[in-house]
Amino acid sequence: MKKWLISCGIVCVLFATSLNTGHANSVSGSRIVQLAMTHHERYMYGSTDCSALTRKVYGSVGIRLPRTSRQQARVGKPVRISNLRAGDLVFFATGRRGVISHVGIYTGNGRMIDAEYSGVRQTGIFTGSTAHYWKSKYITARRIL
Repeated sequence: MKKWLISCGIVCVLFATSLNTGHANSVSGSRIVQLAMTHHERYMYGSTDCSALTRKVYGSVGIRLPRTSRQQARVGKPVRISNLRAGDLVFFATGRRGVISHVGIYTGNGRMIDAEYSGVRQTGIFTGSTAHYWKSKYITARRIL
């Protein structure tokens, strides 16, 4: 009886894991961007900051991300700038040089959506008037989907 219960438990866990993974794989990067653009909260460290935004957006499709941008930079697969797609996470060092302290969601065309002190907004990171700031602080990107 005990072996049967353990076997059933393992099967249930594997089944639940496959359901969660299948759901995550069916989400597109453009859907992530759409969801991110629905957020208009005022910036508040810890609850509506940059990493909280990415957690909320990805969490809404069943993908759990760690709390901080530095922790989030360790999940998913690394992506080169030339291969960025909508929905990828992009990471920056806005404080100490080389230390990840900011994250945004790549929207395409050299832009990202992120939570800044001025609120959730879309901004140019490789093109446009704000590229001079973001491009120099870029560290890496990760693909979660």
